[in-house]
Parts: sequence; C-alpha cells; structure tokens
Amino acid sequence: MERLRTFDDDLVFSGITAGVIAGAVMLAAEMASTIVLGGSLESPLRLAASVVLGPAALSFAYPFTSAAIVGGGVQVILASVYGVLFVAVLTRANRWDAGARLLLPYGVAFGALIWVLNYLILGETIFPQFAVVEHLWNGIIAHAVCFGFVLGAACLSGRG
Repeated sequence: MERLRTFDDDLVFSGITAGVIAGAVMLAAEMASTIVLGGSLESPLRLAASVVLGPAALSFAYPFTSAAIVGGGVQVILASVYGVLFVAVLTRANRWDAGARLLLPYGVAFGALIWVLNYLILGETIFPQFAVVEHLWNGIIAHAVCFGFVLGAACLSGRG
C-alpha cells in the first residue's frame, strides 16, 4: 500500500516558492501582452491593486506608486496562496511525486480554474472592474500557461 505524504512545512514552502515564481512570470506576461495590445504597462498592477483599493486604482489619476505597491502585494499573496493550495491538492491526491507528464497538465488545469474563479465568477459578482481584462491573452492564457504551467514546472524543480 502506498504511503500518503503529510502536508508539512517543506511543502508549504514549496507551494509559496512555486506560486511566487509563477505569479512573477504571469505578471510579466500580462504586462507584455497589455503593451502589445495597446495598453499601459501599469494596467495589470493597477487591476490587482483594485482588489483592495477599489476601481479608483485603475485611474491614472491614482498615484502609481501606491497602486504598484498594493498591486504587487496582492499578486504575491494570491500567488503564494494558490501555490500552497496547488501543492496541498497534489499532496492530498497523492500526486506530489507525479512526473512532468502529469504535473504540468495539472498546473495548466489549476491555472484555468483560477481564471474561472477570479474573472468569470468573482469578476462578474464582486469585482466588476475585472471586465476590462482582455480574456484571451491576459485571461485564460496568462492563467493557464504563464501561471499554471510555470507553477507545475516550479513544483517539479522544487521537490526534495
């Protein structure tokens, strides 16, 4: 019978680390795609800040330094929480030791679920300012590929 791994401090650290790495890659990708689509480099950080500061943070009249600090903090916290949640689900499902053939698709699916939760559910009900997001490049691709795939890859490289 297979031994189930317990969720311990090492796994929490792995989840936080993988989440922060994936969150940084996703933020960079969102900034790049926003510029390519004709928007401002500031927009993804302002959108993240609007979770705490409200829709006013989206306005360029709102001080960018404040929006960037709060938006960066929101990004790090959410990425960390999602990273820990991903590792916890893998551990509970006894899939933490899965190879790349499974862990990478799990990451992509997890990233897609985060997009559905954040933008299609919470964005429609609690955060109407999320309607400004371009849902292909800054939505599903950013979340599934730039966050989820990278999260799976970071978990693969961070396992002890």
